[in-house]
Amino acid sequence: MVSEVAEASKEQTQGINQITTAMSQMDKVTQSNAASAEESANAASRLSLQAGNLMNAVEDMTAIVHGRGGTLSAQPARASGERKKSDRKAIPMGHDEDFGF
Repeated sequence: MVSEVAEASKEQTQGINQITTAMSQMDKVTQSNAASAEESANAASRLSLQAGNLMNAVEDMTAIVHGRGGTLSAQPARASGERKKSDRKAIPMGHDEDFGF
């Protein structure tokens, strides 16, 4: 009977070790996913700024092409909270290496 208890205890120890290993691996994956999500959010923010800069440049070019001296007569519909063109400021654009290209 003592040997059966010893064998069961040994099996439980192995099971606990396997659970510990699995939990450690899950923790590493969770940390990696969190880091990837943060990097993605930062890249999305930078891309959004660049899109705004590009939109400003397109608006300016359209005004120049149509000879309106930088003021468009027909303004595109703005999303709520979006500022007028005159309120926006250009954001310096980064380099491709900022995005891992």
